[in-house]
Amino acid sequence: MAELKGKRVDFTPLHLELKEFYGEQDFKARDFNEFCSNELEKRVNDDMSSFTQKGIQYETIAELCPVALFKNSSFYYEIGTMSSLCNGHGENASTAKVQGLVHPGGWVYRRNKHLFIDVDPVLYKKSRSEFYEWSADYGDPRFHKAFNMEPALTKGLKGVYEDVKSRITDECTEKERDFLENMCKGLLAMKTISEKFSKRAKEMLKTATDEAEIKRLERIAEAAARTPWEVPQNFWEALNAVFFLDKVMGGLEGVAIETMGRLDCLLNPFYEKDIENGVITREKAYDLIAEFLLTWDAHHNHERNIGMITQEGATYTLGGCDKEGNPVFNEMTKMFLEATSEHKIINPKIMCRYSASSPKEYIDLLNHDVLRGTSTIQYQNDDAFIPALLKIGVELPDANNYHLLGCWEPAIENATNEHCTYMYLLKIFERSIYNDSTHEEIKILPIEDAKSFEEVYDITIQNFRTVLEYKFNATYKGRAVWEQVDPLMLVSSAMSSCLDKKKDCTGGGAKYQIDDQIFAGVPNVVDSLLVIKELCFDKKVCTLKELLSAVKNNWEGAEDLRKQALGCSFWGDEKEVSGKMMGSLVHDLYEICDTLPCLYDGKVAVGFMLFLEVFREAKHLRATPDGRRNFEHFARGLTPSGLHQINSPTSLINSLKYVDSSEVAGNSAINLTLPFTPAHKDVFSAFVKTTADSAAEAVQINCVTKETLLDARKHPENYCDLVIRVCGYSARFVTLDERIQDDIISRNFYTI
Repeated sequence: MAELKGKRVDFTPLHLELKEFYGEQDFKARDFNEFCSNELEKRVNDDMSSFTQKGIQYETIAELCPVALFKNSSFYYEIGTMSSLCNGHGENASTAKVQGLVHPGGWVYRRNKHLFIDVDPVLYKKSRSEFYEWSADYGDPRFHKAFNMEPALTKGLKGVYEDVKSRITDECTEKERDFLENMCKGLLAMKTISEKFSKRAKEMLKTATDEAEIKRLERIAEAAARTPWEVPQNFWEALNAVFFLDKVMGGLEGVAIETMGRLDCLLNPFYEKDIENGVITREKAYDLIAEFLLTWDAHHNHERNIGMITQEGATYTLGGCDKEGNPVFNEMTKMFLEATSEHKIINPKIMCRYSASSPKEYIDLLNHDVLRGTSTIQYQNDDAFIPALLKIGVELPDANNYHLLGCWEPAIENATNEHCTYMYLLKIFERSIYNDSTHEEIKILPIEDAKSFEEVYDITIQNFRTVLEYKFNATYKGRAVWEQVDPLMLVSSAMSSCLDKKKDCTGGGAKYQIDDQIFAGVPNVVDSLLVIKELCFDKKVCTLKELLSAVKNNWEGAEDLRKQALGCSFWGDEKEVSGKMMGSLVHDLYEICDTLPCLYDGKVAVGFMLFLEVFREAKHLRATPDGRRNFEHFARGLTPSGLHQINSPTSLINSLKYVDSSEVAGNSAINLTLPFTPAHKDVFSAFVKTTADSAAEAVQINCVTKETLLDARKHPENYCDLVIRVCGYSARFVTLDERIQDDIISRNFYTI
């Protein structure tokens, strides 16, 4: 890490001030939600369109929100409408009310969500299934969302507003005019909020006595009167604009803005201009970045035991290439990584794009903390992922400019990505074994009477197709209701395609409509198919019915057969038979998804990953032919099953050569637990570069030993800084629920 010289900043007063504020904010947010929601009820009626209702929501929140400034903070961003852990969405999450995530930004949705049922009660009832899930109703476009920061930073919200106004012509239909005019209300609401910060700073200046505080308040009073309505004039204003847009957008729109975008691309031009003009030094820019990150991190209490609650938070992307394909590695990239390391930042989460051509200095920066037991980044492989985006129709400049949000999900500018729609392939496969599916309309065919392995495989694929077609037919019809329920006009304002089409992103305005279909349990399905092939049809150790009988009995009385099953080929063992089985399954899923009906002529992007749902779903999954017993965990993403020990990490990387990553545009995740230490710096760097030549897309690496983790459970006081990449998020190991700790300890520990 680079050594920064100059006067260092003591952020302790800021940390204490923010800790006190966010410790009380949950209660204040609940009170404000009740107050603001009651006021909204007085201002709208059922005859108003959803666009008009949302416009009134924007204006009302902006009018009533109690903006907060901090004595020790350089930034203005906190509108006081949401709880500390709320980033905009929450009213559909199972823990929403417990965590206080309900806020007035979701008021229009709550008021209109009955339409999902009213429009087609039968479809709504049938749309649910044990085999898949989606956030909220027909997939929730508010749950994980990206907002394109670039227009606001390059032409200001005023420029965006003028673009919208220019579309309001005599040729507009009544609906188009309604849409565009209420979009303008949303943009003006953001201007109102910014001006409230300026007014608040002037009020605080009347009683401020500390020289540093006075200087900060004077700066905010001047800047907030015009930015981000006007184009930011310097690096600080641009950095603050990112903060402001993320927080205020979530509060007004009622969406989880899960990414701040590509911060090194967005901010570096402002930094370079300030350096050239002598406005800022590297040290001062670094301090602002550190304060920016520490402020986000202060929303979370990392000392408390988080149990099964995830440390969700904002994300941002670094590295990769620009729209023209040129490598991105600049001073912003370096400083964000350096500040994260120095100040031990866990949130926001960093998504780090890399490729085989990435500079070694960049890779070494990514690896620095991971090698020391602090894994807070995701390695995202451009060489595998960009071709996948191109294959589903994303144009090259847009594909090159992708970033990531949430846990692993891709975000494309001018695109509506529907995330968090899991399909449990292992559960579908399990039902084909036990032949007891309870869904009236989804008919799962049994495999026990198959006369060949090819027939077993064909039935398996047919079952997957049946569930996918059922789900997407429901999605196609049901998701069209979203525009009537809760249009996202502020999000749409930054999409040029929405302005050109004069349509909301929930109503077909996006340039790209992409449904990410995420499949779970795939490695266990592959391993089960390999066992059936080898034991029942190749070696004829037993009949298919005999094998399935042992499985149905949870392997009781069949330990020898289970031992043979565990001795069969499995995903990640580097063998051709297992690699081709995975490759065939991935390809067949891609082929099915390529034919599915999508709203607004969209495309389905195949992905492989799983969040904490693995714990819930495992409780209902019975034994399978791969050797799993009843209710044991199953594999996440394309990570090999924990039933097998794989000694070398290159075995998995070599296995991935059989998978066509260009067919996986929804992203795929692999978890690697490696024994590298700082002494292995160059070896680890070379290994990361090696993964770029494989089908690995999202790579989550922990450099830790099992012995360390076991000792951390016994002596947690000695491991407060041991930060583990769990599954799409990072957390201090000692604060995790015991079930999550067990899962991490049970993972494959590779050797070198």
